[in-house]
Amino acid sequence: MKVDVQAMTRYVVIGTPGQTGYVILDKELFGYCSLPDDPNTEHPNLLPLEWKTRGGATAWLNQCYRMWESGKVEAPDNWKPLSPQISPWAR
Repeated sequence: MKVDVQAMTRYVVIGTPGQTGYVILDKELFGYCSLPDDPNTEHPNLLPLEWKTRGGATAWLNQCYRMWESGKVEAPDNWKPLSPQISPWAR
């Protein structure tokens, strides 16, 4: 049985609308992950993060997971991907 792990997580790597790159979609906020252009201003512009390859976007997201898990940066709610349950007979 194949388990769709992306269906069980808040974040998913997807192709851009024009298929020119890849972004990370936050399914809870239904928006692309972004960073402020100048975090010191009162109302910074949010710049969407985009990668040329799916692997690049996945690597970034995995780095975020490691930082959130370690507690080095504050993690968003419901960030943690759910681990698929494995049958005890499959061990």
